[in-house]
Amino acid sequence: MTMTCNISQPGAGSHFFCGNPIMLNVTDGSVAEYKVMVGNATAYTGNGNGDFSVNISDIFKPLFTESSDWEVAGDLIHQPVQTDHRILATVVVTNDKGVRWSNNITVWNGGVSKRVWRKCAREGWNIFTRRFMAMDGNFFMTARSSEYRINMRESELGLLWCIYPCDDNSLHIRERISGQSLVLPGVTNMFYAIDMAAVRAYFYDVLGVLGSVFEVWTDVGVDSGLPQGNLAAIVQIERAAPAKERYLVSFRNSFGCMECIEMVGEAKRSEETVEDDEETGSSFLRYDPVTDSYYDARIRQQTVPVFTITTGVKRPAEREFLKDMLTSDKVFLSVGGEDFEVIPSVENTEYPVVSKEPTTYTVKFKAVEGDDRNGMTTANLRFTRPRLFSYQFNNKFN
Repeated sequence: MTMTCNISQPGAGSHFFCGNPIMLNVTDGSVAEYKVMVGNATAYTGNGNGDFSVNISDIFKPLFTESSDWEVAGDLIHQPVQTDHRILATVVVTNDKGVRWSNNITVWNGGVSKRVWRKCAREGWNIFTRRFMAMDGNFFMTARSSEYRINMRESELGLLWCIYPCDDNSLHIRERISGQSLVLPGVTNMFYAIDMAAVRAYFYDVLGVLGSVFEVWTDVGVDSGLPQGNLAAIVQIERAAPAKERYLVSFRNSFGCMECIEMVGEAKRSEETVEDDEETGSSFLRYDPVTDSYYDARIRQQTVPVFTITTGVKRPAEREFLKDMLTSDKVFLSVGGEDFEVIPSVENTEYPVVSKEPTTYTVKFKAVEGDDRNGMTTANLRFTRPRLFSYQFNNKFN
């Protein structure tokens, strides 16, 4: 019997999400061994007998690295650490007769919902060729919007992540009112992050335009100029609502990329004491040699910061964005100059199916770790007397 193998998903393609099934299907009348190779290293080895199917997606999840390159800002477009987001792998199947089959795949950190996956399966769509690698639509790996229009508040300006969808150096951003444009250089199918704050600053500082609506064009020829090419998406920057309190939450979205959402409501902080082990406890008896007696003592107690913040009014599209934050496995809250890694939760997410009035939510953020040394914060580590003027002045002025 001839051995036949394939790696299946809705539609066709060699790009996969580790958060969705990656099914290796083997049809063979004998024992077959399969290996997942990353570079020259073997990440996993398994075997099966006869006809079998195995989901290999879980093999890749622990292989992704975690860096802080999403905090890098200033460049219009930059390449993040690739292993944070994608893994190039080779799947090799060999049976006991020596017949060998191999296939190269690219696995991305993240995934789509089960409902979207079933929709792709019914329609025969491949999520990468239909969206994330398409030139004529919203190809960004953002949870803000699945439509061609992406709304960002001024206070949320940050990185838009994407697989470069078009020919090398043919991705343009055009400011709609003035018609001014710039080229974002890149290589086809490589992963990039576009800093929208830097893009807006470039248009203002270099081109003299304070833009709020930016068109993203793909496959624009070097000499063709705009508006030739494909209008893929529109990034619309909205004015940040006036607020007495404003807090930013950074989180890893469903597609493995960091995004930012603002909270403009009242915030309250409390401290929860970490529960001690029941057997050991936090108190003990200490001996006093002067009185030849024992007295109660205790070890230092850990406390965990807990923040309760009102989100402010959220539109229906922003509710979906908020939901993605609540289910994220990596969330950071910035409060008072300090960044806390937190676990978010919300008690009541009820909202009308047909929106009739503004909707707000109260979100609880609990820090992931406690501390028993709280005599200093990271917000201000300047221990000397502050200067009155900048360092351009000598000490006579300070």
